Formats: sequence, C-alpha cells, structure tokens
Amino acid sequence: MWPLTSILYNTKYNVAGTSFTSWTKGGNTVTGSLNVSSTLADNETNNGTKTLALSVGSFAINTGSSVANGSVSIPSTDQRTLSRVGTYDIGAYEYQGVIWDGSSSTAWNTTANWTENAMPTTSVGAGIPTGLSTYPVITQTSATPAPCKNLEIASGATLT
Repeated sequence: MWPLTSILYNTKYNVAGTSFTSWTKGGNTVTGSLNVSSTLADNETNNGTKTLALSVGSFAINTGSSVANGSVSIPSTDQRTLSRVGTYDIGAYEYQGVIWDGSSSTAWNTTANWTENAMPTTSVGAGIPTGLSTYPVITQTSATPAPCKNLEIASGATLT
C-alpha cells in the first residue's frame, strides 16, 4: 500500500503556461457533503463522455460564480452543453432543477419556497433536501396540478 499524499500542481486556474507561485486561501466557506452519483453514466450526447451528476443536497448546487477568474471566463453551459441555471453550480455539471427551501410555507406552488424563486414544471425537475424545518405539502387537484419533470427526494426528507 502506498502512502497517500496531496500535491498542488498547476492549480493556477488550470491554464497552460501559467505557473503556480503562491497559495491564497479565500473564496466561499462551504460545509457539507458533495453528494454525487457513485457511478459514472453517459451524458445525453453521443460523445461518450462520462460525468458525475450532482444530487439534491450537494453543497456545489448554487454556490458557484459566473465571474471570470482573471482572464479565464466561466462557460455558460455545463459539460453536457446544458445552460447554467440561475446561480451557477460548482464544477462541470449544472443541476437542472430547483431545490425546495421551504422559506415561505409548506405550499408546493409558492415560488418563494424554491431556489431561484422558480417552480418545478413539466420541463424543470425538483429536489427536496434533508435538514429543513419545513417540507412541501401538495394539496393540488387535477384542476391545479403540481407538475414536475423529475423529483429527487433525499433520504430523510419528506413530501406530503
């Protein structure tokens, strides 16, 4: 068994020809777990590229930045060429849904209860993370449905 070590190598924005000269601690303080799929899956293109998808509850969702790092611009699409949504996610994968935060009430159809003040729709998925004090309650009828492209409920979260 080899010893495990950490090495900083060419960490200057991953730009060829730029050398690492110093380390400055900074940026956003983020706590929690990076919840990613434990398996690699083909993305929805025919180029065969594999990617790790973000899961609901990941601290990487909505904690990125669209501001350029020096001369390196931030792409407006993720690795799969899907558009970045609202506040960018950290990394090459952009979570394509809204996350329940329950900041207003338990009502599913209240935009203030979702990140980016956007609602799930037939083309926008939704995620419900754990650790919240308010979880969604769906009281819709066939006349007023609660549409959602796909729904991811984290272990320990609830939906009524």
